[in-house]
Amino acid sequence: MKEWVLGYIEAKGCFTLNKVKYVSGSGKERVYLNPVFYVTSVEREPLDLINNLMGCGEVRKCGILHRWEVRRKEDVIALTEYLSGKLKTKVKCQQFERWKRKVLEWKSRGRS
Repeated sequence: MKEWVLGYIEAKGCFTLNKVKYVSGSGKERVYLNPVFYVTSVEREPLDLINNLMGCGEVRKCGILHRWEVRRKEDVIALTEYLSGKLKTKVKCQQFERWKRKVLEWKSRGRS
């Protein structure tokens, strides 16, 4: 079943970054780019199945679509470890490797 999940992620997954602004107590503003992964679908059932099989992320409704999102740091790290070396297509592998670098940067930043 996890092979099906890999195929679904490969076909419809999106590796992206979420812009987060943080203002310290002294008023200094910092902007971080946190990695996020999502898959969208008109039907919710395949996303619920992925969510249950992977044990991370959550399924949300976005307009007429549904989206399985992986945003929490520990979930993003777990997904990255799971996907490493398993994607097949050149384009998706390149997208993943760029995203993975951002995940590793985020991981090294400590808490956020």
